[in-house]
Amino acid sequence: MGGHPADTAQFDAGQSLPMHRHAQAYAALILEGGYDEFGLDGRYACAAGDVVLHPRFHAHGNHFSQGRADVLDIPLPGDAADQRGLVVLAGVDLEVLLHLARTDPKAAGHALIEESTGREALEPPGWLDSFLSRVLAGRSVAWSAAQAQVSPEHASRTCKDWYGLPPLALRREARIREAIRALRSGVPICEAADIAGFSDQPHFTRVLRAQTGFTPSRICCV
Repeated sequence: MGGHPADTAQFDAGQSLPMHRHAQAYAALILEGGYDEFGLDGRYACAAGDVVLHPRFHAHGNHFSQGRADVLDIPLPGDAADQRGLVVLAGVDLEVLLHLARTDPKAAGHALIEESTGREALEPPGWLDSFLSRVLAGRSVAWSAAQAQVSPEHASRTCKDWYGLPPLALRREARIREAIRALRSGVPICEAADIAGFSDQPHFTRVLRAQTGFTPSRICCV
């Protein structure tokens, strides 16, 4: 591939980005190298030529174990990206996409949203999915680990290694997503807090502000 755009981000082999969140929807175009991306959606092995679509307020981490990686971010239409969720696209014509991104970034974003279904996440350890499903449903870590026939310590450690967060933090992230969806659909703040399982509106507001930088009333303006 020819010269990269000036705003391409470059990451070194062995570098890791801990869990972080972007308020705006965007696509990460992997120009060279590759990395693992992980979060509540699972763990994905992303390689050169792949494009990773992220909805608004998506939280994820990255580990660059495959050598140096060059990545270019382009904006996506927020509402459409939110509907698709996290998607890892393979086989996209990057030369065409890069030309479009330079000349008409908005058109490039819409073109990516219309791409076909992305690849599947990596398969976690056999017991981990059922363990996390129980935790996300509100069961305790200890009880969920016992059902999976592993210790709570092993379950929590494996969960963090695979998804980037320990079990209860992943449950909080799932509730944040549910609350944001409710708010964007027009549900009042107090009802959104209840739907997502927060104890009350002040607690919900504190968590949302701490995790996203925005209050519930501001989420719909982003």
